[in-house]
Amino acid sequence: MDAKTKCLNLVVAIVAIVLLGGDVAQGNKNGAVGSDPPTHTLAPLAKRVLPSVVSIVAKKLSSDEPVLVDPASGFPDMPMWRGEDVYGAGTIVEPDGLVVTCDHVVEGAKTVMMTLSDGRRFEASILTEDKESDLAVLRIATTGLTAIAVGDAEDVEPGDFVLAIGNPLALGPSLSFGIVSALHRAYAGLNHADLIQTDVLLSPGNSGGPLLNLNGKLIGINTARSSQPDGDRGFGFAVPAHLVRSIVAKSSKLGY
Repeated sequence: MDAKTKCLNLVVAIVAIVLLGGDVAQGNKNGAVGSDPPTHTLAPLAKRVLPSVVSIVAKKLSSDEPVLVDPASGFPDMPMWRGEDVYGAGTIVEPDGLVVTCDHVVEGAKTVMMTLSDGRRFEASILTEDKESDLAVLRIATTGLTAIAVGDAEDVEPGDFVLAIGNPLALGPSLSFGIVSALHRAYAGLNHADLIQTDVLLSPGNSGGPLLNLNGKLIGINTARSSQPDGDRGFGFAVPAHLVRSIVAKSSKLGY
């Protein structure tokens, strides 16, 4: 066998290993190829960040009050209504009980109840509301919580993989996965044009939940979803992390 043929065979072998995802090198003891389960999973990341997400039930003053939501357009992400209760999610940003959610989830609420990942329930107080960014800061009377790490603008690029966590359809903490589709997007109903557009699956109840990169850093708060006339799922939109930092800093300056 000449040198040229040996080189070609080596290249083919390397390509085969890459295409098989390493199964050739990781065969079982009997020498079978591809019999081992795949090792790629988001489970370790999910286990690490789920304690930083809470489920929210906001009891509104009256279900007859006008709601600034257009279900046809899908904005804001339509809260899950059950009588006078609105269901959403929240993101723990400080271990002493500071939680960020969407303003449209808690706006006008008489009481706001939060359920932690370990099942504990607390009544939350609303500290700061900002209708322009659709963000609100709440506090619960406990400490030692697992806070999410807040990322920076440079942590986000179109094409990045992202993980969304929320309380869809009031089922409890649930995950969905996708990519960043675009940055600096505007969407009808919000007064700024700096939203993160994604293709993650969002349902009523996802509002206020985190959008995370694969390092587990918060890059946005899920706030809205577009809807299509044919019923197909549309894009998701998230308020970027720098606005989350801003409203948390505002609450701190106010002494909360």
